[in-house]
Amino acid sequence: MRREAIIFPAPNRAELHSEEFDPRPGPHEVLIETEVSFISTGTELAHYTAQEPRARYPWRPGYANVGVVRERGDRVRAPELGARVLTYSPHASWVKCRTDRMIVPVPERLEPGIAAASIMAGIAAAGLVYAEVRGWPWTAIFGLGLVGNLAAQSFQIAGCRVIGIDPLARRRELARLCGVERTIGGGPEEVLEAIRELTGGAMASISVDAVGHSAVVTEALQATARFGQLILLGSPRVPVKGDLTELLSELHLQSITLRGALQSTPSPLSGRSSRRSAPFSLH
Repeated sequence: MRREAIIFPAPNRAELHSEEFDPRPGPHEVLIETEVSFISTGTELAHYTAQEPRARYPWRPGYANVGVVRERGDRVRAPELGARVLTYSPHASWVKCRTDRMIVPVPERLEPGIAAASIMAGIAAAGLVYAEVRGWPWTAIFGLGLVGNLAAQSFQIAGCRVIGIDPLARRRELARLCGVERTIGGGPEEVLEAIRELTGGAMASISVDAVGHSAVVTEALQATARFGQLILLGSPRVPVKGDLTELLSELHLQSITLRGALQSTPSPLSGRSSRRSAPFSLH
């Protein structure tokens, strides 16, 4: 059979390909007819614009796919035929997914597009999984885009006193509508002074970069209290000139823990990776 798939053949080029596709699932695979897939404005656009250092072309984008199971391998007990599922699969009209990968059932009442977008909540929650939350810590979330907004909500639900930071007023307003009680904007010095005032001079026990920009990481470090934690939820990609010794010295002298929070990597605290887990009893 043939299927349609999105391919990035080179930087700044995206093409819709019609290609041959073997629909026969392996023993531990399911065949899924795609209904909707979700575009990542971080990873996928970084590959599209060649800002991802690991980018190799041609590249097949996409990792949030919702569709209906049409065929199953002979070793698969679940999901059932006709079930709507969310998987880490590319932008293609038909995909095959191994059942030892993440396959999440989508409730009938949930619109498929919302289900596909929910993958971003898992990315945001990685910040909370990697952080060590003790007591009622001040937590500064730098960046209130989709991931930062969801991260701010997650940390607040966990009992943190969250401060959301973003230069765009509309993002701050949306965060407030989502229940984030404290939001601030402005330049780096204004932000630091506002954090100092809100925390009574204590600064943030946990700072989270939800932007993926090295300049923002440096700003977040300045907002972090001694013995605090700096969590990199975004992936820095754009080169930024600066003094690395100054950054490392601050980490060292203030005894700050720096930790990358990549969703697909097993957490040293939980020992689990959400990308490789599966909710069904599959084999």
